[in-house]
Amino acid sequence: MITIGIVDNDRFALPMLDMPLTDIPGPEICRRVRAASADIVVLGITSYSLDHYRQLAIDAGDQGLIAKSVTPKELAEAMRNVLVRPFPGFPTDMQAQIMVLSALADGSSVITENIFENRFMFASELVRMGADIRIESHHAMIHGVKGFSGAQVTSPDLRGGAALAVAGLIADGTTEVSAIHHIDRGYEHFVKKLVELGAHVERVTVPDPIDD
Repeated sequence: MITIGIVDNDRFALPMLDMPLTDIPGPEICRRVRAASADIVVLGITSYSLDHYRQLAIDAGDQGLIAKSVTPKELAEAMRNVLVRPFPGFPTDMQAQIMVLSALADGSSVITENIFENRFMFASELVRMGADIRIESHHAMIHGVKGFSGAQVTSPDLRGGAALAVAGLIADGTTEVSAIHHIDRGYEHFVKKLVELGAHVERVTVPDPIDD
């Protein structure tokens, strides 16, 4: 077992939060840390499936999530990746929005995600709208196109869903974004605010299909 504590005059350089804590779960502690300071870097750890806690960690503001079973080398690498990317580094939470812009920019762009795995899930939905994006490991290779076309897309997570809504505002035609409960978790009155800014967007409830 490896125990790492980095303390300097009661300031924590890298808090490591266990996700399934009994009294106060790790994601809730992270939210409280975020409310107190945006500068503290937080790394989530768990012995459970990373898929189970990935979205909770992202929404809470963790900069990384690792398994307790990692080797010392992998732990050190995870800490290095997290520590070199807080402010003024590029924030992982802005990755989806920047991918939308990059997909319409002249030339090619590369976005590298070093914090969370499977953070490019919304890219395949953006491709449905006409984007030219290829995913290789934790890199997104993006070639700019002239524009997007409206399509039916599904929100995979909080920020990816919001980015798809932004892409829909840019696209020709009508875009339908489903699974917007992800967006609701992080953006209050999302549609209302877009409308107040002049966007042509509405929220509708579509009944589930009835099996014959």
